[in-house]
Amino acid sequence: MKRILFLPLLAAMAISCNNNKPKNEVVIEEKDGTKLTVNTAVAEDVGLAAQKKAAELRELKPYSLAEMKTFFPEELDGAKRSGYEANATMGTVMGSAEYNTGETSKIKLSVFDCAGPAGSGFYSLQYLGAFQVEKDTEEEYIKTSDFNGARAVESSRKNENESSFMFLGGDRLMVTLEGEGVPVEKLKQIASSLKF
Repeated sequence: MKRILFLPLLAAMAISCNNNKPKNEVVIEEKDGTKLTVNTAVAEDVGLAAQKKAAELRELKPYSLAEMKTFFPEELDGAKRSGYEANATMGTVMGSAEYNTGETSKIKLSVFDCAGPAGSGFYSLQYLGAFQVEKDTEEEYIKTSDFNGARAVESSRKNENESSFMFLGGDRLMVTLEGEGVPVEKLKQIASSLKF
């Protein structure tokens, strides 16, 4: 699931280096032969909107660590919160917590505040890259969709029974739900119940 963070870099490289493909599509081939498809027309539209949004976010003050903690409920889908941590580094504020939902299943909730200069840069990178890449193989898939009026990305590593769902919460927070033994559809239901 951490591979999602590397996708923006791949998308940016593909858009700048792959000029022989059709205008609206860039295909990135990985070492194992799988292909990622980036729709450059959509990426351009989203890019313009993301630039405007990033300028707005840059002017906001990042949340404090105490404020960040309020985004992590004591219980999530009936499971108690454990392993909570938050930190503020170089102008960014982020937090995460785990929820053990069963003997072989758990959910990790991560929240990144995209306010301030550093946070808005992270927002731009994620929005321009990860939200415009799709992938489908026998082992995993990544796809984008609309969620609560913004873009979201879902992924699933089928053989490892891992899934993730990333979306924009509270119009300034990058929220990621990662599940072990929890399907993507369940993560989406949980995402809908979260309040930011």
